[in-house]
Order: sequence, then structure tokens, then C-alpha cells
Amino acid sequence: GDYTVDGALLNVDSSPPEIGDLWLAKDGVGQLTFLNSAFFHHLSFDFTSDDPHSSLTTLAWYLGDKPNGKSLGTGKIKLKPTSRANCLMVNCSCISLGLCNYYKFSVSTNPSQFSSSSGLHGQFYYLTIDSTNDAGLKFEKSLQFAIDASRPKAGEVVDNFKSMNDIDYQEESIVVASWNGFSDQDSGIHHYEYAIGPTCLTSSARRSLFTSTSQTAAQPLRVSPGKYFATVIAYNNAMDPSAAVCSDGITVDATPPEMRGFDVDDTRSKPGLVREANSSQVWLIDGFRRRVGIFASNLLNCRQKDVLEVDAVSLYPLQSNHTIDVCFGSSSRFFYTAVNRLVNASWTVVDAESGIHDYEIGVGRSSDENVPFYA
Repeated sequence: GDYTVDGALLNVDSSPPEIGDLWLAKDGVGQLTFLNSAFFHHLSFDFTSDDPHSSLTTLAWYLGDKPNGKSLGTGKIKLKPTSRANCLMVNCSCISLGLCNYYKFSVSTNPSQFSSSSGLHGQFYYLTIDSTNDAGLKFEKSLQFAIDASRPKAGEVVDNFKSMNDIDYQEESIVVASWNGFSDQDSGIHHYEYAIGPTCLTSSARRSLFTSTSQTAAQPLRVSPGKYFATVIAYNNAMDPSAAVCSDGITVDATPPEMRGFDVDDTRSKPGLVREANSSQVWLIDGFRRRVGIFASNLLNCRQKDVLEVDAVSLYPLQSNHTIDVCFGSSSRFFYTAVNRLVNASWTVVDAESGIHDYEIGVGRSSDENVPFYA
């Protein structure tokens, strides 16, 4: 007689789904076990779930005050199926029957999913993921987390290496900064963000301006001369930031002070012309070591005279509001004073970048004599 043969492919799966890497997340940072808000709807979390044999059918999450305790919220998680052609093996897997799913999930909650809107600071709660496969087998995984609704305590930022005193001025072009005293008694410090620049920053500044580190010191930074500030923000393990703390600033001064006028009472010198090396500006030095300007109409004639080159004409005190229209020969490097008398000297020094710390004075018989200096 007539007969029909039919068949079906039966896929046997005796193993439950897999769930891994369940953590809270905030602002792109994962692996957290603290929530930064007492309001549950601020809860966001990441996890993976997959079944290599029969694929997944449902995913759900539950929030409780203890394992298998009172439910404070629940929600379903949408699966993300795709074709084998689109599954590029990046967070995606396929079973032998051809079904493919993305297995990495990021979930953000909303207020409608919770029966209780908020929890208590310092209290533990339990997030559970329930995964079911096509064979009807289930698997659950829970994460214990705590609420830390307080921000970290701010500390101090120093313009120097760790364990060293703060400095305000330096000649080197490499600046450093370190910090201490940032703390969070509830969840601890997760990391720091710092920035070194010409101004202090606030916590609302763009994150791209900051460098993230787990250390309590900045990487040395090469800079140009100027004043620089180090700004530091600490983040706790709930990813809440502290207040931004700024150092008092450090000035990089690569130029020496400029002496403008060195005068010794009752001294005399040979009148004549001087100029600095590589300069066309000619000055007359009078018999009292005063620097006198020359009329522009007579400068060309004076430049053709014998002129003494000196390191710095600014060492000669300037005779203000006085010019002459005559030229002499070159001046002398030496000046003279009477014997057996006290030497009374005065000077003016300018340093716009870092100011003057102190002076040292030495007196010798020649410019290359090794003489002691006194502050």
C-alpha cells in the first residue's frame, strides 16, 4: 500500500544558559559594585548571557533587598537576534541550527520598573539575572551591591613630587604634581583625573582635558615658561566625583633676572661711548658712570667712533630726560673711588616672571678672582 515517510530534526539540550560578567556600570565604566544614587531608576548594569546549544528565549532582571527576598523591581530584557551573515563573532554567537544572538547586554532602568523608588545609603541590595533557553532550562546569577550616595572627600594638590613640599617657582621645563587626602569611607577611591594647564579647571570641564590614573601623582609634563596649575578630581567606586581641587600654581622661569643700574657712590669713570655686543645702539657714559642718550641726528657719526663693547649697558644708571649731540672716544671698563672709605653700592633688578628671592655680593681685585659671595 501507499505510505509516507516524514522526519524532524530534534536538537537535545540538557544544559542551562550561561551568565557572566554581571556588574553595575556608569558613564562607560563597568565592574562596579556600588550605586551612586539612592534612587533605583539610576541603576545601569552590564552582563553576558549565551546558550551555545539551543539559544535564548527570555531574559529578565529582578531587584531585591536580599537573595530571594522582597522584589523591589523587575524588567524584561530584549534579546538581540541577528543573521549568521551579520554575526562577526564580536559579542555574537550562533548555534548549529543557524540561530545567532548578540550575547553582551547593557541595561538602563526606568522608574516604572520599580515598586519601591529608593533605597538606603550604605544598604546592600541584590540584582538577579534570569536566563531561559529554547529547551526551557533556566539559570540565575546575582550581584550584591551597595548604595553610596555621598561624594568623595576632597584633598590637597601639591606642585611637586610625592612627599615633598609645594614649590612656587622653578627653572626646569618639566613640571610635576601630586596629591593626597582624597578619601571615601563608604566605597573607596576608584581613580583620579588630573589636568595641568595655565588655568584651574572645574568638575564641569570637558573630560577630554583630563588624564585618568589610579596613582596619586601626575606624569611629568614638559612646558614652556609660564605659570601652571594642577587640577585633580577623585572618583569613588560608585563613580561620583569629588570637588575639583587646584594647586596654587608653579611658575616656570627660564630667564635670569635683569640688573638695571648698578651704582657706587662717589665713583668716577672715563667718559666715552659704549654699546652691547651685536647692537647698533650707542650710549655715552659720563664721568659719573651715568648712561646718556645721543641725539638721533648724531648717532651715525658716533657709531663710526671707537666704541667699547660691554655685556650689558643696563648696568650703567640711566640719566633720564637728557641727551647730547657730541661724541667721545670709547669709555673704560673701570671706575674709580677714593681709598680708605666705605663702599656704598645700590642697584635695581627686575624679574617679571618670578620676582627676586635674595642677592649675593662679592668683592675682588679682578673679574676672574675666586671670591666669596655673601647673601
